[in-house]
Amino acid sequence: MVADTPTRAGAVWERDAPGAGEGRECLLLVDPDDPNRSNAPALFAEAARQGLEPRLAVGTYLLTAVEEGPHAARWDYYRAWVLG
Repeated sequence: MVADTPTRAGAVWERDAPGAGEGRECLLLVDPDDPNRSNAPALFAEAARQGLEPRLAVGTYLLTAVEEGPHAARWDYYRAWVLG
């Protein structure tokens, strides 16, 4: 799974690879029914707050789970890295 910032042009594989140590590990949540709905914007904002210029998040799928309660939602969880 790759969640990309909207300000960067071109495919991920066409860009220069980020240098070592230029990333933050995080938990990426993606709506399996709408991949455009995720917590990626919040992850990018937090990385920027920490001084990183976030370019993309790359993740490894962990599981799909359903939150219970009045606003129940289904999420795909990814162990991810926000890269700058």
